[in-house]
Amino acid sequence: MRLKTRLLLCILIAATSLHAQVAQTDPLFTSLKQQDSIFFERGFNQCDMDYLELAVHQDLVFFHDQGGFQNRAVFFENVKKNLCADPNKKPIRKLVEGSLEVYPLYNNGQLYGAIQNGVHKFYLREPGKADVPTGIAKFTHLYLKEDGMWKLKEVLSFDHRAVAPEPAKGGIDNILWTAAWSPDGRSVAVGGSYNTLRIFSGTQLEPTKNYPVKNTITKLKWHPTLPLLAVATQLSPQKPFLLNLETDERTVLDSTAIYGVRAIGWNADGSLLAIGDNEGRLSLFSKDGTWIRTIDLEQKSITGLDWHPSKNILATVGHHIALYDVDQDKITAITPRPEDVLMLCVAWHPSGAFFATGDYGDYDKKYPPLLQFWSADGQKIKDIAGSNAEYRNLRWSPDGNRLATASDALRIWSIDGALLSESASDALLWGLDWSPDGRQIVTTDANGAVLRWQTAPVVVQRLNQD
Repeated sequence: MRLKTRLLLCILIAATSLHAQVAQTDPLFTSLKQQDSIFFERGFNQCDMDYLELAVHQDLVFFHDQGGFQNRAVFFENVKKNLCADPNKKPIRKLVEGSLEVYPLYNNGQLYGAIQNGVHKFYLREPGKADVPTGIAKFTHLYLKEDGMWKLKEVLSFDHRAVAPEPAKGGIDNILWTAAWSPDGRSVAVGGSYNTLRIFSGTQLEPTKNYPVKNTITKLKWHPTLPLLAVATQLSPQKPFLLNLETDERTVLDSTAIYGVRAIGWNADGSLLAIGDNEGRLSLFSKDGTWIRTIDLEQKSITGLDWHPSKNILATVGHHIALYDVDQDKITAITPRPEDVLMLCVAWHPSGAFFATGDYGDYDKKYPPLLQFWSADGQKIKDIAGSNAEYRNLRWSPDGNRLATASDALRIWSIDGALLSESASDALLWGLDWSPDGRQIVTTDANGAVLRWQTAPVVVQRLNQD
């Protein structure tokens, strides 16, 4: 009872002394918000028991308005039994943005602990599906700082309420397929199933201009030095085109071979543009939009492509990998895995020494989506599982030290494939790009949202699509 009394007293002090709450710009608030994110992502969402052993105080006391009192032993037992028993039906916790409050605890001017108040939502995650909301609750946490580490000492978890599943937001008609940050950092282009190409400012990420485009924009790619945007389309009466952002002039990329496009990209110096279509053909154009030639890569379709950073070599993906050396007119076909699985995305490392690919997987056949690394000549380096949905997109940071992947979560990987951070999304992520300085990421999702992220996994802004 002494512990409970002390905890309730702390809560009362926090509630009646609002001037003690630290500002959201305060380093302590930032530290405790990061602690909240790490604790629940690793402990609750990822079931990292080794981390929990270090992060939970030996004398933990936990009061739950539905589950009763828990000490440390009961807490760990419940985590294993209720949260981590079935990875195919995994409870997930997300903090309600803007709800967190932090109150410092001092002893003779020395910071020894902090109280967190906030609201969090709970979801059910199943492979290949969007997270389904199940509940919402309030929490109060007492953290003590011991040996430089925050340790969770006391918990109140209360006001649990059920949440009805959110209705679907229009299915495929709401998907934003693609996002691209201009090389000069001044603009972000976004497109999808909205009959509109949208341009945002690269600084404030505010809408600056809209261009009408019939039906679906599948991929956007900026020219490396000119104000030209290559626009790929499918299910559309409009062929792919080049858009000059200074004059608003459009140049149609016309080739009788093109039938629906999901892959488009410029070579390193911007002298060549490649288009991969849904019939497995690759078409090359000059920078002014003049058709050069079309090559049959013998793919069922080309869903992604990327140019080598210094050579005229294209890596393309579909139902397999095809490397095409433009100068030698040579094709190298690579089988990525024994199962027949559609690949979706590919990105050369900025060094040109290797490239990464992401695929769809097949949950009906129990084939997990794979992130794969390949040498420049197509030798497999490694397979990486770890996504609960297909890898829709992937991009290396400008310095080449991090790989961002878009699926059920925004994940950041090291150059050798170690997971550095993970932040779940409310909907499947599709478009993805880094800012030129590598400090931010822009993504788009299946619900028509455009999100800006810091390279730490924190969403900082949801953009207005109107």
